[in-house]
Amino acid sequence: YTKYIWRPLYKNLFIKKSSHDPLWLRLAQYFLLEIIDDILLYTIQHGNAIILDLFLSDRILHLPLLETYLIDTLLFRKQLSIDIVRTILIYLTMSTNRIEKCFENVFQRFLTLWSQESFIRFSSNSQHFYICQCICICLSLNKQLKLNEDKDKIIISVLNGIRIHIESTFDYIRRRGQFIGELIIQRINLFSPSNQLHFDTYDKNHSEIQILTKLAELNHSLNDRELSDDDDDEKEKIRMKKGQSTITEYLNL
Repeated sequence: YTKYIWRPLYKNLFIKKSSHDPLWLRLAQYFLLEIIDDILLYTIQHGNAIILDLFLSDRILHLPLLETYLIDTLLFRKQLSIDIVRTILIYLTMSTNRIEKCFENVFQRFLTLWSQESFIRFSSNSQHFYICQCICICLSLNKQLKLNEDKDKIIISVLNGIRIHIESTFDYIRRRGQFIGELIIQRINLFSPSNQLHFDTYDKNHSEIQILTKLAELNHSLNDRELSDDDDDEKEKIRMKKGQSTITEYLNL
């Protein structure tokens, strides 16, 4: 794409302006030296899952660097706003291959982290709440989760996580652990309906529980946020049709 994108910028803007305009010089250096991750992050921040599906389609399955960036860096290291996390997770559910190879693994990684004693003991309040929110979003998309082969592993992880949370001396840890434990067991049918787990020792009207409950509301139509325009003058919102068929059904990317 050098001929169509870089060459016109290089000839018509950067060469003419960079020698006497430091702003254009810095911009040229950015294009030449900065990693492409920043452009991808911008697209994620201002787009939604439909846009990611359009631009990325199933390339995450074939490009390890893309998978590492979207999942390891953005979901597990960056602690992004929860709306952006939802966008990435919805994108991971928009094809069967992505569900099987990415989304289910991401959910189990969140669950493993949530149930680790070291994470529960040493994570900050915000880090712990972030993982709880991520689990709730995954469970809001639980129609996409098919975890029959891993149920025994999940049961052990969930019960261990609940135990460690309940043993904590911090109220917020105990409260979140009980709520998330109840929710996981209910949503992915770990036990029979008559053997559901219920706790009566935490405040179900607590503001945190209300936030988590809202995030966990079933989202079968994959509703996502609107597109945003970062033009501060106009601040316009661009609406995308909710629940529309994925664009990759019509485009051969």
